[in-house]
Amino acid sequence: MVKYTTNSIYLIDFIKKFIIHLCRVHFLITRTNKILKIAVAHCADSTYIVLIMHNTFKNSIMKSRSLILLGLVIIAFMFACKKGSSIYPGQINGKWNVVSDSTYNEFLLSLTQRNYIGKAGDYYDFRTDGKVYINESNTLDTLTYNLVNDTTIQIQNFGWILNGVQNTSYMKYSSNNANVSITTGRAITPGGFGWRQVNLKR
Repeated sequence: MVKYTTNSIYLIDFIKKFIIHLCRVHFLITRTNKILKIAVAHCADSTYIVLIMHNTFKNSIMKSRSLILLGLVIIAFMFACKKGSSIYPGQINGKWNVVSDSTYNEFLLSLTQRNYIGKAGDYYDFRTDGKVYINESNTLDTLTYNLVNDTTIQIQNFGWILNGVQNTSYMKYSSNNANVSITTGRAITPGGFGWRQVNLKR
């Protein structure tokens, strides 16, 4: 089953509207051509002028049709590239080693931290089917994820959930994309503000 992101839904809606507009343009072209042909038939003295107008208009429309068709092909190609996957190539996709997994709690001016240091064999493996396979501290888990864009992501049960909606986490890459930190938004708890951050490396 294909999983559509919010961006994909917007793109689908745009393509539908674009096709409807294209059909309207085609109807206008057809109707205008008929009007010009009628003008040629009923205006014998102006036949030459009307024919020139008809040919000029027709050539302009053909160019417009080509541009519209090219634009539609480009949009369809972009949609096809993202249809089967919610990730962007060269970013989070692939296997990452766990550097650390930390939870923070801030109350007034006090900050407490629980820090897990990754060891050999710990990993986060983001697949193109929208699943991430995790091995951390000898515990295996499989979660779903949705890449909102190239800097924000939603990972199942990662961080807090409000009204059934998973919070959005923020990704920050190193300059060479060899390291990435995934940080949840801050949640209000009885003990203050809490958040989680996982640091990964290739």
